[in-house]
Amino acid sequence: MIKTWLCVTTYPNWRVCCDKSLWGVKDSEARSSAYGIEQLKKVKKGDRFVFYAGQEGIIGYFEVISDIFEENTYIWTDEIYPKRVKLIKIIELDEPISFSKIKNNISNAQTRNIIANGNAIEGKPMIPISDDDAEYLVSLIKKQALEKRAGSHEDRLKRFKEAGMPTRFES
Repeated sequence: MIKTWLCVTTYPNWRVCCDKSLWGVKDSEARSSAYGIEQLKKVKKGDRFVFYAGQEGIIGYFEVISDIFEENTYIWTDEIYPKRVKLIKIIELDEPISFSKIKNNISNAQTRNIIANGNAIEGKPMIPISDDDAEYLVSLIKKQALEKRAGSHEDRLKRFKEAGMPTRFES
């Protein structure tokens, strides 16, 4: 069964995740690192990651395409995160979706608290999210990506007119 995970990172580290198509967690004895590793061990190929970048907001949607592996290359902006999985980008948003836009529709309190605070709660860099919350967040991501691609209503009407297409839906 495919799970969806909320992954929390800083915006600079989000850029690395996006550019390198990788997600990683710390490998140390610290409680927060142990939690991250335990969660990452549960991730399977085909699982989906919804990314929340610091105070920016929901910013991307990826699919996991590898098993967990270890690599000590320093690629992130602050630390080495050696426990990693490879990702494939499904959607990267140009404009993040802010917490204020989604807060009233997140059903799981832990998910809502992580998004509200803009960082990992108690050092939890990733948490599984409910099917309902996953469906809601993914639908918002897809909607925003489609709106960006299609342009505003006025932009679409203009393109239709330029192409000589009927515009009976003009406002």
